[in-house]
Amino acid sequence: MYLKETYPEIPVPMKDFNTHIQVRVMRKVLETVTDPRRRQILITTIEHADAEGSGRYEALIATCSKKHQSYRYWGSGNSSAHETPQSYAALEVYYKGLIDSKIWMIHHDLDKVVVGDDEVVMDGVLHQLFPTALIEPYFQFEPDPSYRAYQLTKRLIIIFFFDEDGLSCGEHAYSDGLITAKDFTPVTDQYLPDLFKA
Repeated sequence: MYLKETYPEIPVPMKDFNTHIQVRVMRKVLETVTDPRRRQILITTIEHADAEGSGRYEALIATCSKKHQSYRYWGSGNSSAHETPQSYAALEVYYKGLIDSKIWMIHHDLDKVVVGDDEVVMDGVLHQLFPTALIEPYFQFEPDPSYRAYQLTKRLIIIFFFDEDGLSCGEHAYSDGLITAKDFTPVTDQYLPDLFKA
């Protein structure tokens, strides 16, 4: 799928913030896929994104392979507070931390989705909510503490990899440069999702 235009790298209005927007797009792509293997891995990707977009840890980790894992990030830099998982055991800890810290709230505007035999490639603009308390340890700048959360906005290409059983066995992500203060917009409490404030 290619929308023939690209989303601008600007914050999404919080009234339009939807943690299932990428699921909706991938379900449309699924309607066009006939190859059984490609359908299998795209369905797993949809289940993964749907679980993540609902903050459901058990359903999220159930889409992941116990055989091997490879998570890598290029362009955005690595935070000293956050290492990428390279095994299923590490992935369990990684996703538990993601859910517990509420950084699972992601709105990913996809303008390209490519489905291969062992990978799904997604290109678009990622919008992710981060608690203000995590901004400095993760991204090395001091936020305004009067806000409870910030929205990260960054163009990102994500490649999901799959094992022979059709389970996710890795995620490699590429961004257009280091994440800095200019990539964040403060969010006032009235626009935060109720689940974030809980």
